[in-house]
Amino acid sequence: MTVRVTICHELFAEASHVLPHGWNGFAVPVFTAEQADFVINECFRLGWMDSFQEEGRSIEDEWQDLGNDEYVTSGWCWEVVG
Repeated sequence: MTVRVTICHELFAEASHVLPHGWNGFAVPVFTAEQADFVINECFRLGWMDSFQEEGRSIEDEWQDLGNDEYVTSGWCWEVVG
């Protein structure tokens, strides 16, 4: 079963599941590699890469590999949809 998540109702994505404890009140979705690639591509499409580059960060650096084809992003403000 997948769960649908969003950031600011601009970026919508499917995640494999959500970790039981959130981050500052936000959901921490766990993505497969394919789902994470979709999120990264959406960040480019939405023009969000500019803010990462201005801060000297790479969006790929924001991802933590949990193993078993599971990835999370640290500190992103996700909300569960529905």
